[in-house]
Amino acid sequence: MKGALASFAETVASSGSAGAAAGEGASGQAAAAVLESIKSALESAAERMAEATREDIAKLGEMIRSSLSDFSEEDMVGRAGLAKSLKIGMADLAEKNRAAGALLTRLFNSAVHTGKRARSETEIGKGTVSVAYAAVEMVLKVFGSLEKFPVLVLGAGETGALVAKHFADAKPKVLTVVNRTFPRAQELARELGGQARPWEELEDALAEAKVVVAATGAPAPIVDSISMLRALKRSGRGPRVLVDIANPRNIHPRVGALDRVFLYDLDALESIADQNRSRREKEIPKVEGIVADEVDKFLAWYESLEVVPVIRALRGRFQEIADQELKKRSKAFHSEDQEALEEYTRSLLNKLLHQPTSRIRNVEPSDSHGIHKLVAVQELFELDVDAYKKESTPSVAEGADESGDKEDGES
Repeated sequence: MKGALASFAETVASSGSAGAAAGEGASGQAAAAVLESIKSALESAAERMAEATREDIAKLGEMIRSSLSDFSEEDMVGRAGLAKSLKIGMADLAEKNRAAGALLTRLFNSAVHTGKRARSETEIGKGTVSVAYAAVEMVLKVFGSLEKFPVLVLGAGETGALVAKHFADAKPKVLTVVNRTFPRAQELARELGGQARPWEELEDALAEAKVVVAATGAPAPIVDSISMLRALKRSGRGPRVLVDIANPRNIHPRVGALDRVFLYDLDALESIADQNRSRREKEIPKVEGIVADEVDKFLAWYESLEVVPVIRALRGRFQEIADQELKKRSKAFHSEDQEALEEYTRSLLNKLLHQPTSRIRNVEPSDSHGIHKLVAVQELFELDVDAYKKESTPSVAEGADESGDKEDGES
């Protein structure tokens, strides 16, 4: 178990670092840092998992949660990207290292399921807290869809690249990137399936675009009311949405006074992000309730990996089938034969289940191979271990001796 967790953590961290190296910039580096924090949390858990108690396992979620507390959503490439890296790490672990056993697989799947529940049953994921994506949401409120509208992004630095990616995901009619360094504009446009134009063609690009997003590092406005008015006269009718997410501003405030122009600045976008963040924070208690519920489920499953409950559930399962068959066919036998028939059935069950029961008794639940065996038995026979876990009265579910003619019990 310890080796599996450590190997998984290493693979996850590697996948995050690879993503950052692939050109995700500072956001990718932050995501890699988050993944490194998860790695540290898992490694710390791995050090103790061999002698883990219920309390140790219950703390695993809190350890990972604490390791992520210093990172905001804006610092990451996104939850979907983070989840993708985790899934890649898990897949690599299972396929290459052969270290993802039943316990780690169950833990990982439980975590993924918990995340899905949190997002579907609460509003923790509703409304972006990213300023860059808030720009997209603002534009979509005006146009509904961008499939018929050209989008112009001014700037190809870190912020410009991030907002350009979000707008590319919205599938505009065409995405144009203008940057003072033309090769960088070409590179970003190529990555996103758009087109690049040199800085000298800025006014032409303004005239053609229905949406303009400014994110350059210019110290003064690069779009003023005069240049925008010229662009409006050259273009057709319809509204123009301008979003200025630069600091200092790239678009002069007077541009917002022009007819048919909707101008949103960084303050407006941050206000939206803050409102969404506040709304999400109110959902935290609901999410924590879901997490607690799933932790309880996982721990209940983990505690079911004990020898006696599995034996009882296995024998109980076979006894249920035998009782059902006896009930179906009881009318075909005389009443005086019923007791002998039941005794024969009980003896047959004891003989059939003696060897599997003996093998299960020799399983060591604290060993990874033992866990795999107990999980396999539960899954093969669809055992309801909980139904037999607290059972204390000896019965046919408790075992049989070598001959199968009498019970050998558990005591």
